[in-house]
Amino acid sequence: MQPLVWILFDLLIDIFESGMFVSFVFKTLECKVHARYRKLLFIVPALILFGLLTLFRYTNVFEGIALVCLACVTFTLATMFFHGTFIKKALLSILPILFIAVSDAIGLNLTALLFQLSPTHLSASHDLYYVFFVVIAHVLFFLFWYILKSYFNRNRGILTKAEWLFLSVVIAVSVFIFILTVAVIIFIQLYHIGLYSAEDGIQLYIGMTMLFLITMDFTVCFLFVQLSKKRSIMTENTLLRQQYKFGEKSATDIKRQYDNLQKMRHDYKNVLLIIQGLNAGGKQQEIDTFIAEYLSETDSTPTIVTTDNEYVNATVNLKIAHARESGITVTVDMPSQIHFEHPIDLCNLLGNLFDNAIEACILCPKQHRCIHVSFTQKDKQFVLFMKNSIAGSVLKTNPYLLTHKKDKARHGYGTRIIKETAKKHHGFADFYEEDGFFCCNVVLYQSKTIL
Repeated sequence: MQPLVWILFDLLIDIFESGMFVSFVFKTLECKVHARYRKLLFIVPALILFGLLTLFRYTNVFEGIALVCLACVTFTLATMFFHGTFIKKALLSILPILFIAVSDAIGLNLTALLFQLSPTHLSASHDLYYVFFVVIAHVLFFLFWYILKSYFNRNRGILTKAEWLFLSVVIAVSVFIFILTVAVIIFIQLYHIGLYSAEDGIQLYIGMTMLFLITMDFTVCFLFVQLSKKRSIMTENTLLRQQYKFGEKSATDIKRQYDNLQKMRHDYKNVLLIIQGLNAGGKQQEIDTFIAEYLSETDSTPTIVTTDNEYVNATVNLKIAHARESGITVTVDMPSQIHFEHPIDLCNLLGNLFDNAIEACILCPKQHRCIHVSFTQKDKQFVLFMKNSIAGSVLKTNPYLLTHKKDKARHGYGTRIIKETAKKHHGFADFYEEDGFFCCNVVLYQSKTIL
């Protein structure tokens, strides 16, 4: 039976490793759970991992099976309680477990090389050499953990699904090469006694192989993420330019509406004087005719949408005015109160939806031009629905909703802005056709928590 001191030492190591595994998931993925429950969510998986590590330490379980079980626990945690793609969760759940295995291998072979010991004997013994090996291995593991945590946390949301898959393949290939290298060395050892001596340098070869593969993986990840960040920044800058142009256009429209309002106010006195003069002469029929003509001239003024959100009012009313100038009938169904924490994003969304709908309606016969928009909210979920008439099927001829304008570098971002805005607020945008109408359904969430 092992002395109590070594049992306690091993238990402390197991506690450290289980805490680091769970902490890595928390640091690199966005948790769904409310803040008040996160301590409990951290403690329970850490205890499960601690129990598994202790069980595997004192039973004759193949190390590969143990690593798979640990990876399954962390992946289950990431899948149930954290945001992110399937591939990203799988990669970030497996990485710390792979690196503890790599750190153990480096520490074991480095200690064996320094003190001219057999790795097999070193891993089975409990002495100062064993303590040195464990400390070196876990210092390396902490360094790997800290670098990966800082790197992935800082670049959260940068990589796409395909890019996460590529990095997963790179790391998987590196692990396979390392396992193959160690297997070849073990095979050679079986037929050549003494190859694990310091003179032959087998431990050094293993250590060099692992360091080379780790350096290669870090380099590939760094370069790949930097390229992805540049691509993301370029896309974001393009979208911001489009939003800026939308803002300029809205400001111009507001100025035009203001000028029209000033003109109407200036004419209002003259209109009243004319009506007063006709009324004094008892010309009721002329008054009716004059009022009818005046109303027909001012009929282009849109029905005012009034909510408690001034941003939404300005955007929707301006777009209604544009639509009616093109002979498009617009119906709006909106609540009187709209409580969305990012009104600018909501206005960009509405503006792009209206622009796309107006552009499509202009291609239709005048008697068939119509747009319907509705906005509903329930708790923290917001649903924006818009449909517009179309001259023919859009999704059949243009399934990816690409722009038909000549200057494609400056146009075609409306649909992308809609999707990006929905994604930003943990929602989605769905485009489909129904009964001769092109429909867009956008779902947004003010915040996304469970429990």
